[in-house]
Parts: sequence; structure tokens; C-alpha cells
Amino acid sequence: MKNINVFVYGTLLSEGANPAERMVDAEVVGPASAPGLIYDQGWYPGYKADSDNVVLGELIRIDEEGLERLDAYEGYPSLYKRLEIPVMTEDYETVPALVYVYNGNIHEEDVVPRGDWIAYAKEKEKD
Repeated sequence: MKNINVFVYGTLLSEGANPAERMVDAEVVGPASAPGLIYDQGWYPGYKADSDNVVLGELIRIDEEGLERLDAYEGYPSLYKRLEIPVMTEDYETVPALVYVYNGNIHEEDVVPRGDWIAYAKEKEKD
């Protein structure tokens, strides 16, 4: 049963390089946002918790097998840790969800503007 909420914000988005719905048979609940910042780590972003900023993404629902596959994809627990955070859905409902938090070093100059990885990646491709 798909009962694990996960907030995705980068390559796992529906428009991302490796959509979760295809990769781990996730149910896409819909657009969502969460408190935090994301940083450009090359071809993928790294999330860090931050209550003063917002990251745009999607809420997905997966089962235990899907979580195990996401853990492997995200390099959990070394490259990313998991954290439960409040996520706001497009219906303004706040739900708890897991998020993968980047466990490496970040640089403030690499922050992704507006917390929107897809828009940022599209701009990056133009450069």
C-alpha cells in the first residue's frame, strides 16, 4: 500500500531527469511546497532545512519497496539523510512528508533562486 509521503524537489519531479512516478512507481499527489533552500550540486539539487524560505516541488506517495529504491538512488544515509517535514499541498493542506536532506557541503552562492529546480535547470541549459 502506498502510504509514505515524500516531498521531491529536483530530479525526481514529474518534469525532472528521473521522475519518481516512473522510477519507483510513485503516486504523484500534486504540487507542493516546503520550508527550505535548495543548492545546485551539479546535475541535481541538495535540500537544506530553512524556515525563512520555500522550496517548490511535488508530494508523492510510495510504499516500503519504493522507499528502499529511493534510498538507494539518493545515497541514503551517506549523501542524503531523511527528515520528516511539514509540506503544503496545492489545496493549502499541511501534511507530514519525508524529504531527502543533502548531507554534504553547500556554498551559499549555489542557492537555487525561488526554490524552483525545474525553472533553474531550464535557465541553466540556456547558458
